[in-house]
Amino acid sequence: MKGIIRAWHIILIFLFAFSVSAALFNFGSNPLKLAQLYGAKMSRAMGLTMSVTENPHNKLALQLSEKEQNLNEREKNLNQLQEQLIQNNLSYRLILMVLTLLVFVLFFLVILNFYLDSRRKRRDELAERQRIREARGF
Repeated sequence: MKGIIRAWHIILIFLFAFSVSAALFNFGSNPLKLAQLYGAKMSRAMGLTMSVTENPHNKLALQLSEKEQNLNEREKNLNQLQEQLIQNNLSYRLILMVLTLLVFVLFFLVILNFYLDSRRKRRDELAERQRIREARGF
């Protein structure tokens, strides 16, 4: 009988712990976060401080973080340069479109000039033939 009561108490303790952790999880916290919070509070209460002595691994990590910051700055500068190039490219595209339009207008004017010259030449030839006919008396 004592074994059953003891087992029942252990089961109740586990159910209570599970229900508390489930309630905390539903409220946006979890036991791991609470353990970290209480651990941090206890270390502050004890005045526990930690520092790592300088070694080659720490220096490498510091150098890596500095290089990463440097690369981030370079990437930012490259992005700004790329945006400027895109804006300049748009202005070049506009200039190219205007020049292309002007070339087509000039081509149209040259074709129109040939057409009008051929009409004038034909009209002059017809007028010359008419003058010759009139001169011959036809």
